[in-house]
Formats: sequence, structure tokens, C-alpha cells
Amino acid sequence: MEKYNSASYQHEFYAELQRHTDVIPWGPGFAGYDPHQSLDELIKKYSITDIFVGHSWLPDGIGNYIDGAINLHSFTECEINKFAFLNKEYTRLQEKLDFFKKGRFTHIFTHHHDIENYFHHTQIPFTFVPFASVPSLESSLPEKSIDIFFSGLLRNTNIIASTDIRERIQKKLFYTAYDFSLFRRFKYRNTKIVWINYTFSPIGKLLSRFFSRKERLTSDEYQKILNLSKAIINTFSPMNLIGTRYYETMAHKAIVLCESGNYHNIFRDMDNCIMFNKDLSDFHDKLLFSISDSTERTKIISNAYDDFMENHTWYHRVSKILTIMEDYHG
Repeated sequence: MEKYNSASYQHEFYAELQRHTDVIPWGPGFAGYDPHQSLDELIKKYSITDIFVGHSWLPDGIGNYIDGAINLHSFTECEINKFAFLNKEYTRLQEKLDFFKKGRFTHIFTHHHDIENYFHHTQIPFTFVPFASVPSLESSLPEKSIDIFFSGLLRNTNIIASTDIRERIQKKLFYTAYDFSLFRRFKYRNTKIVWINYTFSPIGKLLSRFFSRKERLTSDEYQKILNLSKAIINTFSPMNLIGTRYYETMAHKAIVLCESGNYHNIFRDMDNCIMFNKDLSDFHDKLLFSISDSTERTKIISNAYDDFMENHTWYHRVSKILTIMEDYHG
């Protein structure tokens, strides 16, 4: 799957899927891909029993045809079991649901919890499969030299469901200009903070270049900083999606420092994470506690790591998916 053009979590999912079943990758970039080959020809050629439409099959960008590399009619006429991952539910959702409905799909998996609504629109069974992560590759984690870590977009202004909480957190920690962190506020002068954010602001980009600030990390850099961090700021993705970083934080034995909200009993305040109010009224106190040496904090980290290893690796997600797929074969 090395040619699969996708985010790291998608690679991790498919790598785990390949460990448990025979997967024949097909699509642009893969050996043997022929855009003129019909779905029926593929099924006969490889003796396929199930089709699984991956995360990145349906385009997210406005203006692209929603069909992907095989047109909708081919899926509609296909009689074998058809499964798919609904991805990035906050973009072109209705078009994606219509595609699955018209294509007569068997069962859909999604990282979003609103499965009853999706079933209502399609009459297709949906299963909520939360994000996950892989265990840290480090046999023993190094001494934590970074207090607080954040990286990512502050806010995607192209998505209506995106909130401003990351911007407000940045302003709590730093004096800022055009989404750029100028310097830490006085109360955090002795706090080691690694804050890396991508900005759409032209002036913010100029400031990043002038001060030689990174806007993005390589995969290796990201993993290294995860390992070195005591607490990692986590907030919901658009539509209250619980993103991969929550699970990466658990895996690297750091505190999940996150906004309060409905986590469907996956994350529980003061058990496997530390939550702060959405208005940030208690953010400072929760931050200090998350990087303290208290035994209660150590217990939270231990609980989170054990919970991750027992329930939230990609092994657990793939096992659940394959069990559901096997049920359709009796």
C-alpha cells in the first residue's frame, strides 16, 4: 500500500487490514490499474468476494466528480458485498451518502458517531468505528522535556462546522498577530511550549518565514515531539469528530489535555484525560495540573495507556470491521 495517496491514519488502517486478510489494492497509482477496466472484469480476474471502498476513494474537493475512478453505475449493478469508509463527513456529506445509496452498498463504516442519521438518509447499516493509532515504536520513552505540544490548523474557515477554540487557546498562551505566535505570555515564561500551526493568513505566512518557524512537521519530527511531550492539546475536529491525536497521545504516555464534550465514553475526565471548559475559564489550572508531578496525573497517564493498548489500536478497529464483514457470509 506504499503508493496509496492518503493520510497517515489511512495508511495505518490499511497496513493493519493487510495483516489480517488478503487485500488487492486497486486504483490510480497501483500496478495493474486500468481505468478502462470494468468492475465485473476485476471481480472475475481476482475472484473477489468483497469490495471495500477506501477512505480516499470519494473526492472531498468541490468541483470533482463524486464517483471516484469507477462510475456509480458499476457499483449499482455489482451483486457482491460492497463496503466502504465514509471519510471527512464535514465535506460533501450528502453527495457521499447519495453515492452509497445509489450504489446499493452493503454496509458503511465511519469515524463519526452520527450513524442513525446516516442510516435514515440511505437505509444502509452504518457502524461507528472511532479513530485509533499504532503503539509507540519506542521501547522506552525518553524523559519528557516539552511541557505542552500542539500542531495543526487553528481553524479551517472553509468548513462551517469548524470552531475557534484553537485560536482562543493560542491567545491564552501567546501574544499573537495574524495567527502567528509572537512570544509566550508572562505567566507561561517558564513553560516549555511547542506550538506549530498552519495559517491561511498571507501576513502570518510571511511572519513564519521571517522568523524561520515551521508550519508543518515531518512524520519523524512529529513522532519525536510526541515522545518528548508531557501534555498534548486535543480539540474536536469539525462536526465533533474525535481525531487521531487523542489516541496518539495515549500511545505516547502523555496527558490528553482536551476540551469538554461528548466523547461517547471513550474519554473520561480525570480518568484517561484532563478536560477544560470550552470557555477556557479553567484552562490555566488544568494545564498546570497536566504537567505537574502529582500522583493523580501519573495515574491518569497509566489509565490512558492501558485503555489504549486494550481498546484503541488499529488492531481493534480492523478486528471489528472484519467480524462485521464476515457476518454477511453467514
